[in-house]
Amino acid sequence: MGTVACCNEVRSYKTENIYIYQINRYVKCTDKESQLLPDSQRDTISSLSGKIAEEQNNTKKKGVKKQYLKNKNGDFIILSYDVEEEYFLEYKITLPIVRTIEGMSELNINKNLILCGISPKQKNEGSFLLKIDLEKKAYDNEEQNNVEVLINSTHPHIYPSLIYDKSGKILCIGGKRQTQCESYNLNINKWFTLPQLQEERYKCSLCMDSKGNYVYLFGGINSSVNSSVENDSQVKVLRMNLHRLLIWENLIIKNNSKNLFINRISSAAFTFKFDEDFIFIAGGEDFNGNKLDNILRFSKKNLKFESTGVKLKNKTIFLNQNGISINEQAHCLIDSFNEIHIIERHDCLPMDYHPDEI
Repeated sequence: MGTVACCNEVRSYKTENIYIYQINRYVKCTDKESQLLPDSQRDTISSLSGKIAEEQNNTKKKGVKKQYLKNKNGDFIILSYDVEEEYFLEYKITLPIVRTIEGMSELNINKNLILCGISPKQKNEGSFLLKIDLEKKAYDNEEQNNVEVLINSTHPHIYPSLIYDKSGKILCIGGKRQTQCESYNLNINKWFTLPQLQEERYKCSLCMDSKGNYVYLFGGINSSVNSSVENDSQVKVLRMNLHRLLIWENLIIKNNSKNLFINRISSAAFTFKFDEDFIFIAGGEDFNGNKLDNILRFSKKNLKFESTGVKLKNKTIFLNQNGISINEQAHCLIDSFNEIHIIERHDCLPMDYHPDEI
């Protein structure tokens, strides 16, 4: 039994060696925004990170924290959080081909971390796709890198939205100045074309329904629209049938007159195992840069948003936007500041909700 810290209290679950991975990025922010960082992340947790922390301290008087996005050797720190034991491990990794993770998005698949994207400063025709085996990294010699360079995508995607479906495909959706969508089949190592978005969706959130029939897209920004007010008013929830792959369906939200769902960006989206009715949207920020800490519940049947009343530990954004399921009762998220959030299913569901199966 492992003890996990929830949003509201502490409960215990058997987690069976579940890990969540993320590259240790240092997000550029002002001194005021840096107060959102947990205490554990204001200081270094490794010798390599220590060099970055020292650089941050030297620039603190200027009110700016520098992003840890690249270095001449291509060395990065990957954080591995053990959900059962509640502690971080870290691995130094060298990424071949790329020397920056700017423009790249992350996705957890079992014991692997997937990186996909391209820097806005590069002019490649496609996006890089890297698979990092963290299970091997945990046991192998330090010199073993365990990074597999997969086939580049057809189109360049800057910070695309990623999600993994049950058939072994990685969906790569949109990105900055991009409407093209693709999927990569890990079983046969091949890219396939998906229906194109009608307009750019950048920093949006994706979620698969529990049966793997549909993928839902929430929020995001159209960078060609200059007005944050206009972006906020364009509430975007799209849906695509993965079995027909014909078009992205633009869903009409029925209860947004009170602006319960602002068109947030960089939020997390997830479901609980065996839940057929709801998708949950956590955190993110609005187009004025105001970070959010609330968790909303989206009804797939009624196409409505409701407040769960549950809040994250802090107002935050997510680059790793899906997290990982612990079991049918809890979900684990890691935000952009490497803070762990454990979300309880019981806390997020309506009080009068009684599904047939748990």
